[in-house]
Amino acid sequence: MEFTSLTASSLLKLPASVLREELARENVGTSGTKVAIVGKLLDLVQDETRRAASTSAEPAPSAPLSGPAGFTKIFRTPATKRPNADHEQESPPTIYVEPAEIAEALAAAHARDVVLLDISRCCPFATHFVVASGRSPQQLRGQAEAVLDLLERRADREGGVPCPAGIEGAPGAEWLVVDVGPTLVHLLTPAARAYYDLEGLWTGQGAELTRVEAPAITQQGAETLDRMRADVR
Repeated sequence: MEFTSLTASSLLKLPASVLREELARENVGTSGTKVAIVGKLLDLVQDETRRAASTSAEPAPSAPLSGPAGFTKIFRTPATKRPNADHEQESPPTIYVEPAEIAEALAAAHARDVVLLDISRCCPFATHFVVASGRSPQQLRGQAEAVLDLLERRADREGGVPCPAGIEGAPGAEWLVVDVGPTLVHLLTPAARAYYDLEGLWTGQGAELTRVEAPAITQQGAETLDRMRADVR
């Protein structure tokens, strides 16, 4: 398949006609909504991944993934040590961050119009979207990096490894996606957000929307992204 290196959020940006053509080449039915079509493509990708894994003794080295029109994804995938055969140790836990915590931290860091979308009942590839706006592509990039910092800090504190996560979007893009396990964080400029209307698209599919304001961060030690980035430096 041509789309094996792309994620669900990447596929959603492509025209439905392109996605249907890909399904047709794989002899899969092309009926259904765009969300359903993306779900079918992801099933095909998973099947190919399983087949590749069964024929390879060692995984391929990680590298930036590429898609259409310079679209790029760079993963921060934690390195794992091979256990000594004589002294096997229990693997550290994989750490995730709750979508509500990501949304509240973005609001506290002055991202604009932060909303949390529960898409668990209408989406096959994620449970939540966090959607927020920034004034410029540079600000979006900083917000995206800070979300990854939040995940890494949580993993360090809890003695685990962060779940595989990464940022999707070309340099200067007005729409970035941070892939954080079952949560996808969409960071857009106001113009891009109005054009794509993710809230309208997904509430129309049955998603539940919650608006998140900065005061939702409590005083009992909740971390803002500003503070986290200062500590990292």
